[in-house]
Amino acid sequence: MEGIHGIKPIIKKVQWPAPGKIQIDLEDGRSLISPLRLFPGIKKLSTKDRKTLMIVDDQILLFREGTNEVYHLQDFLGKEIDYRYKG
Repeated sequence: MEGIHGIKPIIKKVQWPAPGKIQIDLEDGRSLISPLRLFPGIKKLSTKDRKTLMIVDDQILLFREGTNEVYHLQDFLGKEIDYRYKG
């Protein structure tokens, strides 16, 4: 089977490619770009606070400053069970 089935997504790097955007690069070569309007807790962070980002367990984004929110990779990908092909 082709595609990404069976590949565990692992966060490699997080970038801020443009105002109002977050980019999550995965080890398998994928890049996810999301508007920050979907993540108001991140959107309100200052540039300085965004630099306190930590990647935990290859799946979780935490900021040491500015917010107590925990962001799991699933928050950016969506829940697979909700969109999985069931043919």
